[in-house]
Amino acid sequence: MALSSWNFSLGLTLALLVSLLFHASQSVSIGRRMAIGSRPPVCVNKCMNCEPCKATLVNSDASKTQADDNYYYLLSWKCICRDHLFQP
Repeated sequence: MALSSWNFSLGLTLALLVSLLFHASQSVSIGRRMAIGSRPPVCVNKCMNCEPCKATLVNSDASKTQADDNYYYLLSWKCICRDHLFQP
């Protein structure tokens, strides 16, 4: 009787562990699909023959935005070469 009780508790523990692992793996895959943000642009041939042309995040100028959009577009992707910024 004690052996069957131990087997039951072991089986219940294993079932709980497997269900938690399955739920965690689903949460990770959903998190990857619903990630906030964007990926950097490909800056090949975007800097008018300037080398090296790399992607960078740039803060938007708050003085140029309208009052309603002050905090909406804080960062944007640009291509940068030396001191010059280019649209991707």
